[in-house]
Amino acid sequence: MPKQSERIYEFFYLASPDLDEAGFSSLKKGIDARIVEAGGSIREEQSPARHRLAYPVAGKQNAYVVSQYVMLSPEGKTMVTKEFPLNTHILRYMVTALDEKMLTRLRERKFVPQKEKSARRVQATYTPPEKPTEEKKADIAEIERKLDEILGREL
Repeated sequence: MPKQSERIYEFFYLASPDLDEAGFSSLKKGIDARIVEAGGSIREEQSPARHRLAYPVAGKQNAYVVSQYVMLSPEGKTMVTKEFPLNTHILRYMVTALDEKMLTRLRERKFVPQKEKSARRVQATYTPPEKPTEEKKADIAEIERKLDEILGREL
């Protein structure tokens, strides 16, 4: 249960693609350590991955994308985020304050693996119309005969 002054924040940042795996891991561990040092805890984390960006950020077409949900006091958030602009390996960052209701909604919407998304789609299939068989033709002739009887016509 969060303390009275603690809030849930989403830390989202893009890290430089120039870092190798070890360098990126070191950067991330440093930020995680800073969060813990500020008295916070990481509640959830989307697995960080390298992605191609829709448009260049700081002249880079690719970046490591990190999204974390963190429980922190407002003072702790300030302590952690004041170092983001100073770090040359962080291209962009965004910090958003959330409440429990928003976090629950995000859990329901986000982080669904691509395979599960495609499995939920209904595959449309085309079924050609059936061609009338002899039995159906006979049924139609019988219906026409009964209609003629009812209407008082003769064949």
